[in-house]
Amino acid sequence: MTRLLFALMLAAPAFGQGNQGNLTVDLDFMFPDITVTAPRTKVPPTRVIDPRINAVLLRLLEQKSELRPENAGAQNTSAALFSELTTLTGHMMSMRYSELGFLLTEGLAGVDDFSLQNKLEAVARTGKNPQMRAAALVALGHTKSERFLPLFQEAVRDQSLTVRLGALESLILSPSPAALFSLGDAAHNDPSYTVKVMAAAAYWEKGNHAGREVLLRLAENADWYVRADAVNQLGRLGGADERRKLMDLLGREADPIVKAELTLSLIRLEKYK
Repeated sequence: MTRLLFALMLAAPAFGQGNQGNLTVDLDFMFPDITVTAPRTKVPPTRVIDPRINAVLLRLLEQKSELRPENAGAQNTSAALFSELTTLTGHMMSMRYSELGFLLTEGLAGVDDFSLQNKLEAVARTGKNPQMRAAALVALGHTKSERFLPLFQEAVRDQSLTVRLGALESLILSPSPAALFSLGDAAHNDPSYTVKVMAAAAYWEKGNHAGREVLLRLAENADWYVRADAVNQLGRLGGADERRKLMDLLGREADPIVKAELTLSLIRLEKYK
């Protein structure tokens, strides 16, 4: 699943342009444009993953989950090298290797061992580190099990944006119709615009046009990042009507980043011209 825009990439030029006064971007935690491939879900059911692999992944998760973010420290100072790379690949490498949670999510996503699931649930509920709680939530989300739906519905109301985004991704992965209610609620009521855009897009993609209306409203928000994110989703999911609305916005938009996002969305929707 395609993830959110690179918020930090977008925020940097805005600060340089002196636009910070109008910027209310959620910088507590952003899922990057990286896909969780969940490799263990592709292992044939007849094959058993070596218990030593699971033990290492779980030990890393539990150790990090007991550290509050301010005490976690950098995982690898060499990762600073990636901050000097301005290509998309460089940013992707930086995201992958500067936060342990992504790698742990990759390794544990879709785990079917009952005892491991229980330990992941414990981390998701009581871990001190929001990144590790989010990693545990997404890993459980890839199981597609309705057993964890109440956990996701509770976590999507958590105080931490990090945890809410992890829960939201898990709700998006859920095949349960009951998950739609939580997506709609997040799209309309979450305090974070990041969550609102992500939830609204998923809500619309799953068949509820109320998500589309939320995105259209956010595409005219006062904050440039919110507009850009909403425009991106409208270009990904829209059709002829959305193309007309985006063309109208293109003629009125002043921010260069949002303008660029509008052009990309319009190119995607060119077939509806």
